[in-house]
Amino acid sequence: TAMVAASLDFALDTTTEVVRLHAIYSSGSWIDVAWQRLGDFGRNLRGFWLFMPRLMLVFLLGVFAVRLGWITRPHRHRLMWRRVLAVGLLAALPLNLWWGYGAVAMAVDPMTPQPAAHAALFVLELSGTALAAAYVAAFMLASERAMDAVAAWLAPVGRMALTNYIVQSLACGLLFHAYGLGLGGLLTRAQMLAVCAAIMLAQVLFSR
Repeated sequence: TAMVAASLDFALDTTTEVVRLHAIYSSGSWIDVAWQRLGDFGRNLRGFWLFMPRLMLVFLLGVFAVRLGWITRPHRHRLMWRRVLAVGLLAALPLNLWWGYGAVAMAVDPMTPQPAAHAALFVLELSGTALAAAYVAAFMLASERAMDAVAAWLAPVGRMALTNYIVQSLACGLLFHAYGLGLGGLLTRAQMLAVCAAIMLAQVLFSR
């Protein structure tokens, strides 16, 4: 009984917090949103040390990938890249789809607890990295002509990374928050996703 009561209290507190945050981000003033963002940023900083080991591991893996020629000479390591791609598609992709399903369920109905989504979040720590490695493997196994075509579109975006990051923040703030057009309180999640995709496409074209 005590465990059930504790679970209900936690669900109620979470629901109340979701409602409060939604009200701030969809209808709050610029000061309200900025103040809430500062609080969110502080909480992220307090938990940042938990991500440091994984960040350091990814950086070291990148160094080794260059020094061992995995990225600079991928044609010599095609078997290794095929294995990475297989692991990513056969193991990591289903786990990421599981997490994606749970995330969508929480977004559509945030008032209903989604224990499966929280469980999926734990495996996302490994499956997300493995799927990212599979994306890299797909590029490493692609033909030189295909890579040149992809680079022609994506390299300019990478060279303007800071500009694009700032533009995304400004555009989404002005479009979705109440101090701008306030679309965050009017559009569905699918419509907001479409707007974000349109912003990213426009940035790809602008970066070139």
